[in-house]
Amino acid sequence: MKLDYSEKSPDTHKVTIASEKYSILQEIEQSINNIVDIEFDWEGKRFEKPSSETLSDAIDLMKSLLLQIYLNNDLWSKWFDPFIYSNEVGYICIGWHYEDKALHFRIKNNDMNYRKIWSSSGKTKSEKKQLNLQNCISLWKWLIE
Repeated sequence: MKLDYSEKSPDTHKVTIASEKYSILQEIEQSINNIVDIEFDWEGKRFEKPSSETLSDAIDLMKSLLLQIYLNNDLWSKWFDPFIYSNEVGYICIGWHYEDKALHFRIKNNDMNYRKIWSSSGKTKSEKKQLNLQNCISLWKWLIE
C-alpha cells in the first residue's frame, strides 16, 4: 500500500512542510512494511506474522494521525518519530516516550487499542482502552502536553 498525499500551494513554506510530512509518512510506511519484509523465522520462533490487513490498518492509522497533527502547527512542531515493531501474536506496535509519559498503539486486523503510561507521585499508572481514528489525536496531545 502506498500513501498518497499531494498539496499544492503557491506558498513555498507550505510546500516545504507538505514535502517534509510526505517524507515522514513514507518513512513510517516503510518501517511498518519492513516488519514483515525482513528475514525472520516467524514459524520457528512461534511468532505470528502480522497480516496484510494489520499492516494496512497500522499505516492508515498513522496517516490519519499525521494528517491531523499537520493541521495544527503547535502539534506539528512537537512531532517525533515513533518506535515500531511487532509482537509475538501478530500485532503492529507503535509507541512514543516523552518525559514521564509513554503512549503505545497496538493494531491487529480490526482490533486497535492503546496504553497510556505515566508517573504520578512516584507511582506508575496506566490506562488501556480501544483506539480509533477519532481519539488518536487527543492521545497525542496528552503525550506532548
